[in-house]
Amino acid sequence: MADMDHAILLGISNYSSPDFQTLEGPSNDVELFRQWLLDKDGGAVPAENIKFLTSPALDQQPKNDARSWSPTAEQFLNHYDKLTIDENDAYIRREGARLYLYFSGHGFSERNDMSTGAALFVAGASRSRPLNIHGTAFAWEARDLALFDEIVLIMDCCRDSETALRYASPGKNQFVAELAANVRVLAIYGSAKGGKAQERKIAERGDKTGSSHLRV
Repeated sequence: MADMDHAILLGISNYSSPDFQTLEGPSNDVELFRQWLLDKDGGAVPAENIKFLTSPALDQQPKNDARSWSPTAEQFLNHYDKLTIDENDAYIRREGARLYLYFSGHGFSERNDMSTGAALFVAGASRSRPLNIHGTAFAWEARDLALFDEIVLIMDCCRDSETALRYASPGKNQFVAELAANVRVLAIYGSAKGGKAQERKIAERGDKTGSSHLRV
């Protein structure tokens, strides 16, 4: 039932480093997806089950601590851990539930990654300090631990092929639960590996900027 479903949505438009240009689409795209999740004819997910992280106004970001710009990897992890680990440090199995993970902003793929992996740079990232969230790994982890029956991953970001950058590890113990084979996963990517997600004004959204396409 949808009232058991959960979502974590992350849209990063502003970055502390000039290495990454400002984006218009992520906040718009994440809000549009949030509205679909709330819609009774869409995801029908309760509002309290949707965690929504987007870039605050620039004057609300810390001036002397670029790495702490929001959203941070820690903010995402706090929401994810509350969903997946109980007060006794045991994994939470949400039988019959679906998890939505949505990541939008600048991203990359490791060049030697032979899977469909991708990571999102967090707001405080730079080329010399490539802080990131390996979104694909979190979806795999939730699958392997059978934490949910269904997982929907949307990586609405560029997937520049990088040789010197590495995905950040989710950090949990890795094992495969017996029920993992029954977990269904839908993974959607905003670009092919090595490609860039494109922004454009979308007429049906009142000319708001958004991603031009997603790729399954």
